[in-house]
Amino acid sequence: GSGVESHATGPTLQQWLLTATGEEPRYQGRSLKQWLRDGAPPFSASTPVDRLTAAMQAAQDAVRAMGTNAIPWLLAWLRSDNEQDALLARRGFLFLDREAHPALPALIELAQSKVPRTRTRAYGSLNRLGLDWDTVWPAIIPALHHSDPTVREDAAGFLMSHYPGTAQGVGLGDFVPTGRQDSVADGSTGGWRTRNQW
Repeated sequence: GSGVESHATGPTLQQWLLTATGEEPRYQGRSLKQWLRDGAPPFSASTPVDRLTAAMQAAQDAVRAMGTNAIPWLLAWLRSDNEQDALLARRGFLFLDREAHPALPALIELAQSKVPRTRTRAYGSLNRLGLDWDTVWPAIIPALHHSDPTVREDAAGFLMSHYPGTAQGVGLGDFVPTGRQDSVADGSTGGWRTRNQW
Protein backbone atom coordinates (compact mmCIF):
# COMPACT_ATOMS: atom_id res chain seq x y z
CA GLY A 1 0.00 0.00 0.00
CA SER A 2 0.95 3.61 -0.24
CA GLY A 3 0.14 5.02 3.18
CA VAL A 4 -1.11 8.17 1.43
CA GLU A 5 -4.83 8.82 1.19
CA SER A 6 -6.50 10.00 -1.97
CA HIS A 7 -8.54 13.21 -1.91
CA ALA A 8 -11.01 11.83 -4.47
CA THR A 9 -14.57 11.40 -3.27
CA GLY A 10 -16.79 8.51 -4.13
CA PRO A 11 -17.29 4.85 -3.23
CA THR A 12 -14.30 2.54 -2.94
CA LEU A 13 -13.73 -0.26 -5.41
CA GLN A 14 -15.08 -2.79 -2.93
CA GLN A 15 -18.21 -0.73 -2.32
CA TRP A 16 -18.91 -0.56 -6.05
CA LEU A 17 -18.24 -4.26 -6.60
CA LEU A 18 -20.63 -5.25 -3.81
CA THR A 19 -23.44 -3.71 -5.85
CA ALA A 20 -22.56 -5.68 -9.03
CA THR A 21 -24.92 -8.51 -8.19
CA GLY A 22 -27.80 -10.00 -10.08
CA GLU A 23 -28.44 -8.83 -13.62
CA GLU A 24 -26.67 -6.01 -15.38
CA PRO A 25 -28.58 -2.75 -15.71
CA ARG A 26 -30.91 -2.65 -18.69
CA TYR A 27 -32.28 0.03 -20.95
CA GLN A 28 -35.12 -0.53 -23.41
CA GLY A 29 -34.94 -4.26 -22.71
CA ARG A 30 -31.23 -4.65 -23.51
CA SER A 31 -28.33 -5.17 -21.12
CA LEU A 32 -25.38 -2.88 -20.57
CA LYS A 33 -23.08 -5.33 -22.33
CA GLN A 34 -25.40 -5.56 -25.35
CA TRP A 35 -25.47 -1.79 -25.72
CA LEU A 36 -21.69 -1.53 -25.40
CA ARG A 37 -21.17 -4.22 -28.05
CA ASP A 38 -23.62 -2.51 -30.38
CA GLY A 39 -21.86 0.82 -29.83
CA ALA A 40 -18.99 -0.26 -32.07
CA PRO A 41 -20.42 -2.50 -34.80
CA PRO A 42 -17.96 -4.34 -37.05
CA PHE A 43 -16.57 -1.93 -39.59
CA SER A 44 -16.44 -2.64 -43.28
CA ALA A 45 -15.88 -0.37 -46.25
CA SER A 46 -19.51 -0.89 -47.28
CA THR A 47 -20.95 0.21 -43.92
CA PRO A 48 -22.33 3.74 -44.17
CA VAL A 49 -20.62 6.12 -41.74
CA ASP A 50 -23.96 7.53 -40.61
CA ARG A 51 -25.05 4.01 -39.56
CA LEU A 52 -21.90 3.59 -37.45
CA THR A 53 -22.38 7.04 -35.92
CA ALA A 54 -26.03 6.32 -35.14
CA ALA A 55 -25.13 3.01 -33.47
CA MET A 56 -22.51 4.69 -31.30
CA GLN A 57 -24.86 7.54 -30.37
CA ALA A 58 -27.69 5.14 -29.44
CA ALA A 59 -25.32 3.10 -27.26
CA GLN A 60 -23.94 6.21 -25.59
CA ASP A 61 -27.47 7.47 -24.85
CA ALA A 62 -28.40 4.08 -23.39
CA VAL A 63 -25.31 3.87 -21.17
CA ARG A 64 -25.85 7.43 -19.97
CA ALA A 65 -29.47 6.58 -19.16
CA MET A 66 -28.14 3.75 -16.95
CA GLY A 67 -25.80 6.29 -15.34
CA THR A 68 -23.88 5.28 -12.25
CA ASN A 69 -25.74 1.95 -12.19
CA ALA A 70 -23.33 0.86 -14.93
CA ILE A 71 -20.18 1.65 -12.92
CA PRO A 72 -20.02 -1.53 -10.77
CA TRP A 73 -20.13 -3.70 -13.86
CA LEU A 74 -17.56 -1.61 -15.73
CA LEU A 75 -15.16 -1.82 -12.78
CA ALA A 76 -15.65 -5.58 -12.50
CA TRP A 77 -14.93 -6.00 -16.22
CA LEU A 78 -11.70 -4.01 -15.91
CA ARG A 79 -10.47 -6.73 -13.53
CA SER A 80 -11.65 -9.55 -15.79
CA ASP A 81 -9.42 -12.05 -17.58
CA ASN A 82 -11.67 -11.51 -20.58
CA GLU A 83 -10.06 -8.90 -22.83
CA GLN A 84 -13.37 -8.20 -24.60
CA ASP A 85 -15.05 -7.35 -21.29
CA ALA A 86 -12.19 -4.98 -20.45
CA LEU A 87 -12.58 -3.27 -23.82
CA LEU A 88 -16.32 -2.87 -23.22
CA ALA A 89 -15.60 -1.40 -19.78
CA ARG A 90 -13.32 1.26 -21.24
CA ARG A 91 -15.97 2.05 -23.86
CA GLY A 92 -18.55 2.34 -21.07
CA PHE A 93 -16.42 4.87 -19.21
CA LEU A 94 -16.00 6.81 -22.45
CA PHE A 95 -19.77 6.89 -22.95
CA LEU A 96 -20.45 7.89 -19.33
CA ASP A 97 -17.80 10.63 -19.43
CA ARG A 98 -18.42 13.02 -16.51
CA GLU A 99 -21.21 10.87 -15.13
CA ALA A 100 -18.50 8.35 -14.20
CA HIS A 101 -16.57 10.78 -11.99
CA PRO A 102 -17.79 9.03 -8.80
CA ALA A 103 -15.71 6.03 -9.96
CA LEU A 104 -12.46 8.02 -9.67
CA PRO A 105 -11.37 6.59 -6.27
CA ALA A 106 -12.07 3.03 -7.46
CA LEU A 107 -10.15 3.60 -10.69
CA ILE A 108 -7.21 4.95 -8.69
CA GLU A 109 -7.36 1.77 -6.58
CA LEU A 110 -7.20 -0.30 -9.78
CA ALA A 111 -4.30 1.86 -10.98
CA GLN A 112 -2.37 0.60 -7.95
CA SER A 113 -2.99 -3.07 -8.72
CA LYS A 114 -0.12 -5.55 -8.74
CA VAL A 115 -1.41 -6.71 -12.13
CA PRO A 116 0.07 -4.53 -14.92
CA ARG A 117 -2.81 -5.05 -17.35
CA THR A 118 -5.29 -3.93 -14.67
CA ARG A 119 -3.29 -0.74 -14.14
CA THR A 120 -3.22 -0.13 -17.89
CA ARG A 121 -6.97 -0.63 -18.14
CA ALA A 122 -7.59 1.69 -15.19
CA TYR A 123 -5.51 4.47 -16.75
CA GLY A 124 -7.23 3.88 -20.09
CA SER A 125 -10.56 4.39 -18.33
CA LEU A 126 -9.34 7.47 -16.43
CA ASN A 127 -8.25 8.95 -19.74
CA ARG A 128 -11.82 8.62 -21.04
CA LEU A 129 -13.39 10.62 -18.19
CA GLY A 130 -12.31 14.07 -19.33
CA LEU A 131 -10.85 14.88 -15.92
CA ASP A 132 -9.13 18.20 -15.41
CA TRP A 133 -5.79 18.44 -13.62
CA ASP A 134 -7.30 19.80 -10.39
CA THR A 135 -9.44 16.67 -10.12
CA VAL A 136 -6.95 14.00 -11.15
CA TRP A 137 -3.85 15.35 -9.39
CA PRO A 138 -4.99 15.01 -5.75
CA ALA A 139 -6.61 11.67 -6.53
CA ILE A 140 -3.48 10.14 -8.05
CA ILE A 141 -1.01 11.19 -5.33
CA PRO A 142 -1.32 7.83 -3.50
CA ALA A 143 -0.14 6.02 -6.64
CA LEU A 144 2.90 8.33 -6.81
CA HIS A 145 3.77 7.29 -3.25
CA HIS A 146 3.10 3.58 -3.71
CA SER A 147 5.72 1.13 -2.45
CA ASP A 148 5.90 -0.58 -5.87
CA PRO A 149 8.12 1.41 -8.28
CA THR A 150 6.19 0.20 -11.33
CA VAL A 151 2.96 1.63 -9.87
CA ARG A 152 4.72 4.97 -9.35
CA GLU A 153 6.15 4.88 -12.89
CA ASP A 154 2.71 4.20 -14.38
CA ALA A 155 1.16 7.07 -12.40
CA ALA A 156 3.87 9.53 -13.38
CA GLY A 157 3.75 8.33 -16.98
CA PHE A 158 -0.02 8.82 -17.14
CA LEU A 159 0.24 12.37 -15.81
CA MET A 160 3.16 13.27 -18.08
CA SER A 161 1.33 11.88 -21.13
CA HIS A 162 -2.02 13.54 -20.51
CA TYR A 163 -1.09 16.69 -18.57
CA PRO A 164 2.50 17.37 -19.71
CA GLY A 165 2.81 21.08 -18.96
CA THR A 166 1.18 20.96 -15.56
CA ALA A 167 2.95 17.72 -14.61
CA GLN A 168 6.31 19.32 -15.44
CA GLY A 169 5.32 22.31 -13.30
CA VAL A 170 4.89 20.18 -10.17
CA GLY A 171 8.17 18.39 -10.71
CA LEU A 172 7.09 15.15 -12.35
CA GLY A 173 9.58 15.78 -15.13
CA ASP A 174 12.29 15.23 -12.52
CA PHE A 175 11.08 11.71 -11.73
CA VAL A 176 13.62 9.10 -12.73
CA PRO A 177 12.66 5.45 -12.31
CA THR A 178 14.82 3.25 -10.10
CA GLY A 179 17.48 1.46 -12.11
CA ARG A 180 17.54 3.92 -14.98
CA GLN A 181 19.86 6.35 -13.24
CA ASP A 182 21.20 4.92 -10.01
CA SER A 183 22.83 8.21 -9.11
CA VAL A 184 19.42 9.86 -8.87
CA ALA A 185 17.66 7.20 -6.82
CA ASP A 186 17.49 7.60 -3.09
CA GLY A 187 15.70 5.74 -0.33
CA SER A 188 13.63 8.64 0.95
CA THR A 189 11.19 8.50 -1.95
CA GLY A 190 11.34 4.77 -2.49
CA GLY A 191 13.51 4.96 -5.59
CA TRP A 192 12.39 8.32 -6.96
CA ARG A 193 13.64 11.79 -6.32
CA THR A 194 11.92 14.99 -7.33
CA ARG A 195 12.32 18.59 -6.29
CA ASN A 196 8.77 18.74 -4.96
CA GLN A 197 7.19 16.70 -2.20
CA TRP A 198 3.46 16.02 -2.27
